[in-house]
Amino acid sequence: MDALEARFDVDREVIAQLQADGLLSEEHAAHLSHALQSSRKIGAAIGIVMAERKVSEAAAFHILSKASQDSNRKLQVVAHEVVSDGNTRGLRPD
Repeated sequence: MDALEARFDVDREVIAQLQADGLLSEEHAAHLSHALQSSRKIGAAIGIVMAERKVSEAAAFHILSKASQDSNRKLQVVAHEVVSDGNTRGLRPD
C-alpha cells in the first residue's frame, strides 16, 4: 500500500506541474487526480481478491465487476470497501 501511495504522490506532482505550466485546467486536473486515485484503489482491491481467493487478475476483476453490477454500485465504491476492510467475503465467487 505504501508503494501505491508513493506512486500517487508522484502522479499528483505531475498533474500539479502540468496545471502550473498552463497545460491543464483546474477542473481537468481534479478529474485526472480522482481517476488516478480510483484506478489505484481498484488495483489494490484486485490484488486483495487475488491473494485471498487465489485467482488470476482477470478473475479478480470479474468478481469485483460482478459485485458492482449485482449491488448497483460503482466499481470504485466496491473497491474502496474491499481496500478499507480487506474483506472479500461479501463478494460472490462467480
